[in-house]
Amino acid sequence: MADSTGQNIKGKLKSINVTLIDATGTKGVDVTYLMSDIVIYENIFSQTINGTMTFTDGLGFLSGYGPFPIIGEEQLVVSWQLPFDNYPIKTMAFLVNVAGPIFGANNLKHKRYVLNLCAFEHITDASTRIQQAFTQPHSSTANAIFQTLKSSKPFLIEPTRGVQHVVIPNYSPFQAMDFLRKRSISATTSSASYVFYECGSGFRFCDIEYLITMGRKQLAANTATYTYAVTDTTLQNDYVDNAAIQADHPGSYNRGEFKTLFGFMQTKKFDTIEKIKRGYFASDTWVYDPIQAQTYEFPFNIETAGNTTTLGKNYENTKAFVDYYSKFKGDRNFYVAKDSSVPDNFVEDIMGPRASYMTRLDQNIFQASAIGDTMIVAGDVINVPNLPAYKGNGEATDYDKNLAGQFLIGAIVHKLSWESYVVDYEMYKAGNEQNLN
Repeated sequence: MADSTGQNIKGKLKSINVTLIDATGTKGVDVTYLMSDIVIYENIFSQTINGTMTFTDGLGFLSGYGPFPIIGEEQLVVSWQLPFDNYPIKTMAFLVNVAGPIFGANNLKHKRYVLNLCAFEHITDASTRIQQAFTQPHSSTANAIFQTLKSSKPFLIEPTRGVQHVVIPNYSPFQAMDFLRKRSISATTSSASYVFYECGSGFRFCDIEYLITMGRKQLAANTATYTYAVTDTTLQNDYVDNAAIQADHPGSYNRGEFKTLFGFMQTKKFDTIEKIKRGYFASDTWVYDPIQAQTYEFPFNIETAGNTTTLGKNYENTKAFVDYYSKFKGDRNFYVAKDSSVPDNFVEDIMGPRASYMTRLDQNIFQASAIGDTMIVAGDVINVPNLPAYKGNGEATDYDKNLAGQFLIGAIVHKLSWESYVVDYEMYKAGNEQNLN
């Protein structure tokens, strides 16, 4: 993730409130001004949102002198609001599950420590086991497993392809969801890039291409919310606080600066050798059926595959390079044991395209910092139209056609203090603006 340390980014808050609730759920204490900072993490590859709070304890919670003792079963409720009238209050609730490290002040008047925060669903997950057979689409099975978490949060499910027979072998609910997502194929895109994660809008069980499609619809419906500009500096001028100043003024905290990416950086553009090793251009899946005593081959070739409709569609390497390496089968081999006595699970058809798709995703990662926006969650798509191409001619079209465009928000690090709210984004390029063939 991007690191905004040393960057003078100060996204101001209208209000923030932090409440610590005891283990019985009956007594709450406002600890806003005992909080030094709160960091919240959400990621499309992480099952739940989690976080940490740095706590300056001057009331004696850990020593038995506070309003109640902290024993690792408390709730922490964080609410914050941006200084814009049309932005509602954002509220997140966590379970306090770990305290430490703990430091005592030299004057012995307070202690400073970190409280680790997790989703409430972890309690149910840690105490629940699932040992059951299912014969239905994986999306239906995922819904049934999610119900065992007893979560009140919204759950978005993308339908999966086919009726499949699976046995959940004494897994916890989160383990079972991970088991299912690895074996799920979209009923609409035939993509197998399924993720199960929690974001600010609830839980989601869907593939990455579905996130991009859904995100692009949000972008089209509300362009201003999901459009960002890139600045050529990592510093925010904080001496002006006047929303009446024009939106493109670099020194004002207004909607222009509010939608600015600071310290924009591409962590990696491509890794050709890694692509070859991971079967990005061509791969084979070999399936052995012990009942029929037969072996089946499912070759994948990026030139003819129609399963990757976004990230895998356009690639950086030249067409001649891809043609050359696509002639060789077995660059990456996958082996699947398939029993013909059970329904087809379709996994063998998609393993090659999935490896290609995820390799493409992994090699187009970007990082940036920004003023926090409570409307943006992991899995959204943002538009960044002004990435410069450094031609130096000052033309209106002087931007990078390959990079400028739409990005999938893969992860967000929310950083909250008494007065400020900034975020670090990790983004993936959601397809090129032009076909490089």
